[in-house]
Amino acid sequence: MLVRNRMTPNPDTVTPEDRLVTAQEKMTRGKFRHLPVVQDGSVVGMLTDRDIQPYVGLEDRTLVNRRW
Repeated sequence: MLVRNRMTPNPDTVTPEDRLVTAQEKMTRGKFRHLPVVQDGSVVGMLTDRDIQPYVGLEDRTLVNRRW
C-alpha cells in the first residue's frame, strides 16, 4: 500500500496568516480535527482542535502562527 493511494487529493489547509476562526470553521464543516498548516507550498505544521481550545472567544483575533 502506498501513501499516495490513501491521501486526500486536495485537503483543506490553513496558512500561518489565517485566523483560528477560519481553521475552526473548516474543521467543523469537514468534520475533522486536524488541519495541515501550509506555507509556500510546504507543510510547516499541523493544527488540531485541541490547539484552538485555549483561545475560545479569541479565535477571530488570533492567528494560526501564534501556535508556533
